[in-house]
Amino acid sequence: MRIYRFLPLVTSLLLVFAIACDAPFPDDEVIDLGDIPEHTPEWVTDASVYEIYVRDFTDEGTFEAMIPRLDELQELGINTLWLMPIHPIGEEERKGTYGSPYSVLDFYAINPDYGDEDSFRQLVEEVHERDMKIILDLVANHTAWDNAWADDNPDWYVQDDDGDFVIPHEDWTDVIELDYDNDEVREEMTRVMQYWVEEFNIDGYRADVAELVPGDFWADAIPAVREINEEVMMLAEGDDPGLYEYGFDLTYSWEPYRKLIEVYEDEEPVADFASVVEDERSEHPYPDMRFRFTTNHDETAWDAPPVELFDSIEGSKAAAASLLLLPGVPMLYNGQEVGVDETLDFFEDNTIDWDANPELREWYANLLNTRNEHEALRRGAMTWLSPGEQDAVIFSRETDDQAIFVMANVRNRNTVYRLPTFLHGAVFNDLLTGDEHDSVEVVLRPYQVRIFEMVESP
Repeated sequence: MRIYRFLPLVTSLLLVFAIACDAPFPDDEVIDLGDIPEHTPEWVTDASVYEIYVRDFTDEGTFEAMIPRLDELQELGINTLWLMPIHPIGEEERKGTYGSPYSVLDFYAINPDYGDEDSFRQLVEEVHERDMKIILDLVANHTAWDNAWADDNPDWYVQDDDGDFVIPHEDWTDVIELDYDNDEVREEMTRVMQYWVEEFNIDGYRADVAELVPGDFWADAIPAVREINEEVMMLAEGDDPGLYEYGFDLTYSWEPYRKLIEVYEDEEPVADFASVVEDERSEHPYPDMRFRFTTNHDETAWDAPPVELFDSIEGSKAAAASLLLLPGVPMLYNGQEVGVDETLDFFEDNTIDWDANPELREWYANLLNTRNEHEALRRGAMTWLSPGEQDAVIFSRETDDQAIFVMANVRNRNTVYRLPTFLHGAVFNDLLTGDEHDSVEVVLRPYQVRIFEMVESP
């Protein structure tokens, strides 16, 4: 078997092919990954994230009950856990039975429903023993109405002309907005961020509504946290390119996710999805440092889970391959891997059947572990291979010694993709099935995903 020796030429050849075929993408449609931000830890580029709502993740809804499931998550291909806020929840203006975890009563305390400091510390230690990472949700923009800060330091909050506290958004009636014009607020929130890193050895934060907090706060606070641990990961819930300058490592990739929904629901051209990804790339200085998902706690609560948004379990697989294998860091939300088909309201207690759809769990494990095992899928430059009208999302990921081709049929019908001429005669290995492929045509069944690694050149 002749291993493919001209891999550095793949992207340029594909670009020539795409332009010759009048591809509906910019002439510079090869995605050259920018250097990661200087402050970004190396491990972040290889992260695969699993978002956990502690209350829903186990029957007991505790840190202690999570520990026996860590091996299962690792087998799923996960190496980084993101826990939604773990603090006590405010009672005043509470929504639903349990309230929103983003209505924080005490930033230095643990929700007693989940456990205590000892059980959380044990969870962190167990995560680290498996060479995994754990990050916490940080709610820096607002607090619960009955947070002690509101009584002790009312000037820490935004107030209207009548001196009343202000909610950040018309729907966020259970929280009140902090005032970052007050230096004491900045100092205290920085101490909060330092506390969990120093006292519990967590590995970073996902910053809730990061763009609603002044950028100069982040620019000061993040380095202060990295004085304790320079390997801390900072994930921003936001997509402003300036967030990287403030010290964040990752930003949310909302637009490709939303456009892919339209490709499914409205039969919009796949080329439109690719164009949105391209637009995103041109707007962000680090196109490989984007947070990729097909659901999260917000989307599943207010919209629908992937098996509904993307037509079916099979459709959700094609959507996952289309988004999670783009340059960036992939994420699953708890229950996604078992095909949850109902909205998960995080104001209530949800029951997830963790034994449902074992074949879907196995498929996600195959997808994420394939990514983990192939550098090209984590760090490789990207090129689109789907010129003209196409029913499949098709792109390559390339490093100096690997070339991998991702093909995801996003339609509930067969489609045929013909390889570009310069690849005729090449031999590929399907990384999901182990099958060999040497034909110039690839037949994709409805919603089928194929991931080819070239193992022999033409």
